Amino acid sequence: PVCLRSRKGRPAFTMSALDEKVLKAVTGEFDLESVQRLTLPRMDLQSLEGIQLCPNVVELNLTGNKISKLNGLEKLPRLKKLILTSNNIQSLDGLQTLTQLDQLHLQDNNLKDIDELQKLEPLQKLRYLYLRNIDQELPNPVCKHPSYRTVATRILPHLLCLDGERLRQAVSSNMLSHTI
Repeated sequence: PVCLRSRKGRPAFTMSALDEKVLKAVTGEFDLESVQRLTLPRMDLQSLEGIQLCPNVVELNLTGNKISKLNGLEKLPRLKKLILTSNNIQSLDGLQTLTQLDQLHLQDNNLKDIDELQKLEPLQKLRYLYLRNIDQELPNPVCKHPSYRTVATRILPHLLCLDGERLRQAVSSNMLSHTI
């Protein structure tokens, strides 16, 4: 169950999933379609069921939940910044349709397979990707793969920043400047 806390840290009420009542309480908005930023940290969320009630969200913070599957994010076509740090994510299925995504934070999850990064290829606007912190803390197991950085930058040539480190300009820009 989801437990909303009051400002003093005491439980406000408990729900088994995101629903209209929970989202209105969290956002303070009556019209959920007007919500552009949604912050739901450390609420023991296990699924994203109900997230579609806020279809115009641009920034979504789901830090410190128990989310393992990303089903439902396809209902947020305007999403630009997604923070999923400290969840139980093992697969990137469900992110492919987020074509407006600019920032993706996935530190401290359970991504093990280097092939999962391939699922990010459709995200041509993605500029900032975090699978661990710049100090190497909160890594995903995939970050230990010897080709991790090479694979990530090959799949996402438009990335400007990987794990907090600035990257050289996109490959195509570099190639153009060398041929002129």
